[in-house]
Amino acid sequence: GKHNKSKKLKKYLKQKRKERKPLTNHLILPIQRIPRYMLLLEDLKKKTPEQHEKYQTLSEALDIITKVANSVNERKREIENMSQCLQVMENLRELNRNIVEPHRKFLAQFLFRKKDGQRPRQF
Repeated sequence: GKHNKSKKLKKYLKQKRKERKPLTNHLILPIQRIPRYMLLLEDLKKKTPEQHEKYQTLSEALDIITKVANSVNERKREIENMSQCLQVMENLRELNRNIVEPHRKFLAQFLFRKKDGQRPRQF
């Protein structure tokens, strides 16, 4: 029972440590499953007659997984945008305030050169 599961878990974790892959590789797996579930449910819905007793449940499940996927994608865009803003803030060393706020959006990146030939800086 419990002891056997513990041994299996320890063996699994030992094997994973040997692979030397970062934990983030494993944390992303559930997120990567969402599009697969969407495709599976879409395919099932196409092949299920509308009169079938489970058709409505299938449609509801597809609606839910679609909303989840949209929510995950939106959050991912927000995080990427904040990351871009953080990079800009790091490049502006003299800026003594936080520019990373939820209402701010990263729009574009530019490369400026000073006239005296100093190194170019990205903004």
